[in-house]
Amino acid sequence: MDRGRAWAIGGSIALAVGALGVVVGRASAPDVAAVAATPSTVSAAAPATEAPESTSVVTTVPPPATDAPAAGAGTDASAAATEATIAAGDEAASGPGGGAGSFTEAAYPEPAQMLLGERRFDDGSVVRLHGQWYEGDLGSGWPEFPDWTPAAWCSPTGSLRVGIATPDSVNVSWAPWYREPKDGLSVTTFATGHVEGAPRFGVIAQVADDATAVTLTTPAGTDRAVPIATEAGGLAILMVTGPIADELTIGIERSGAVDTVERAELIESWSSPEYRDACQPPPPALPDPGEQPADPATAEAAIRDALSATRSSAYDDRLAAVDDGTGLVAAWDSIADGAYAETAAAATFTVRELVFTSPTEAWFRYDIDSPMASFADRYGMAVLGEDGVWRLTRQSVCQDLALVPGTTCVPSVSQLLPPSAADDPRYGGGMLEG
Repeated sequence: MDRGRAWAIGGSIALAVGALGVVVGRASAPDVAAVAATPSTVSAAAPATEAPESTSVVTTVPPPATDAPAAGAGTDASAAATEATIAAGDEAASGPGGGAGSFTEAAYPEPAQMLLGERRFDDGSVVRLHGQWYEGDLGSGWPEFPDWTPAAWCSPTGSLRVGIATPDSVNVSWAPWYREPKDGLSVTTFATGHVEGAPRFGVIAQVADDATAVTLTTPAGTDRAVPIATEAGGLAILMVTGPIADELTIGIERSGAVDTVERAELIESWSSPEYRDACQPPPPALPDPGEQPADPATAEAAIRDALSATRSSAYDDRLAAVDDGTGLVAAWDSIADGAYAETAAAATFTVRELVFTSPTEAWFRYDIDSPMASFADRYGMAVLGEDGVWRLTRQSVCQDLALVPGTTCVPSVSQLLPPSAADDPRYGGGMLEG
């Protein structure tokens, strides 16, 4: 199973998702079918069009006792108290800086959301999940590509409100809600009770429909729950007594088998090839294939060897792999003597695709990854010399050296892009080959 799953750490991403729901405005509650409750642990709410009435018990605490004023002695004080009583809408109530006291508007009405389900724990704790889908088309973030659609897991299209009540604390958290979780799993953490000195840590795990149970394991303990069924897969509520855990394991039960996933496996980099391929429009296409070399496989291997040779420690080997070495040695020396020498030496090149446009010319697309940054969807060219040796073009090599601050080949080159980039709005009809 692919381990690059979506992960939301703590409350930061979850709160951002919750805020997005407010910014978007009106939100629609999903139509969720009634789900049979798991005995004495998890219950799913029946469909409703309005938020259910609260059944909370409110306990009032009387103010501290004070000495009663003597008869006839409270006239002035009573009058002063009357004058100090103001309506919430009065101008003097808007805040400090004049008038009798201050007033802060901290109450706001949350939009009604559907109760998806709740879980009751043996110690009396209750965790409730409300959900909403965002109305309208939020867009893919790429309006210039109306015919392209990202994968369903690239960004949430709804949010989950997590209400937590324990014998010691009350808290509210948020989680993203996806139409389809990546690789069948999206995990969001929550916590409560730290202020009160009785911490609890938990996760909301969105899983695929075939998951029959989910387990959370931390150094503090283990919890297992049956997911609440929704129109977008299952939602498992898991919580253990203890502080926020940096190390955790999620176990997903399917048809008697258990798939175990560690926290580190859930973290997906936005710069990873998998994320880019699924969540960003395709890069500009390489030129169409032309007449092929007599042995394409051998020719491609020779081009890859030339790319590796440009990373050799010996300058002679590097120069032998480039069709024109003008200005390269000075640029290499500049990098070797500069602050980015170790970073450049640790960079790796990955060829994503290669095409022969003729028996003597090839285009390829590649990624560069370094300890400091990643550079995706770079384009290079290779040509076959009269001596029968494949070499990279000078422009292909110099454009990458220019990525190191303060480095350039003399004469300089422009970024190499395929002709299709002229129609790509990301490049604005930018610099092409030449």
